[in-house]
Amino acid sequence: MAAPRWKTAIENALAKSDKSTVIQISTVSTGGAARPHVRSHIFRSFITPKSLPSLPVLLSSTDARTPKVAQILANPLVEVAWWIEGTQEQFRIFGKASLVPSPDFKPEADGDVVQTAGESFYDKCMKSGVLSTTDAVQGDHVKIGLNFAYDSLSKEPGFDWEAKRVEVFKTMSAHMKASWCRPTPGTKLPGGYDDAKKWPERVEEPKSSDPDYEKKFKDWTTALRNFALVLIEPLEVDYVELGVVPNRRTHFWIGDVEGEKEGRWREEAVAP
Repeated sequence: MAAPRWKTAIENALAKSDKSTVIQISTVSTGGAARPHVRSHIFRSFITPKSLPSLPVLLSSTDARTPKVAQILANPLVEVAWWIEGTQEQFRIFGKASLVPSPDFKPEADGDVVQTAGESFYDKCMKSGVLSTTDAVQGDHVKIGLNFAYDSLSKEPGFDWEAKRVEVFKTMSAHMKASWCRPTPGTKLPGGYDDAKKWPERVEEPKSSDPDYEKKFKDWTTALRNFALVLIEPLEVDYVELGVVPNRRTHFWIGDVEGEKEGRWREEAVAP
């Protein structure tokens, strides 16, 4: 199967407007009233299984200590809103999210999922009930539900999620890497904004010849431990073209096709 038309549309739009990589991802809070939460993310790239070119995965990243991690674990269904100014196009992408944290990520608490001493990230999620024995993992990397693209990538010879996580981490700027050495996002700062003066401004990969190697190594390992991949496998896409007259809007969705367990993308024209 070929790549879906909506993916080609995104790639063509980014080729003309390469700065439009900020997307909005919405999740729903856990416990009590279901409260929506939305935040900005950076679209990093698509990952597409060689055996399933019709099922590309959106790749982003996050701090594994943020509340969105618990929200995704409890309800992996998310929606992305993506406006590309240069081409006047909007994409709303509904899909299922997966997380690839560090194998040794052990937070004290992340939302409704509480860490106890000695538990792995996966064991903690199993104990809290947000994962079941039918959920697949690669090592301690958590994958929610039966995501065909994720499963296919995991089975590809030579593909390793931890290697991919480290690869993406190394592409980040030194200033961005430093953000994962700060206190848990959203927690109170006892000393107010002055606390930020104590945080590292840059985190660079340490070299044994560095005079301050120990500090650099500590900062590097801390940032890498808190860094996680966010993967979104699209299930439906709403594509609006406002740069043409009359405007166009297309609805894409994965449809079941007999004999094709991963389904096939269908599309229809709808009113803008």
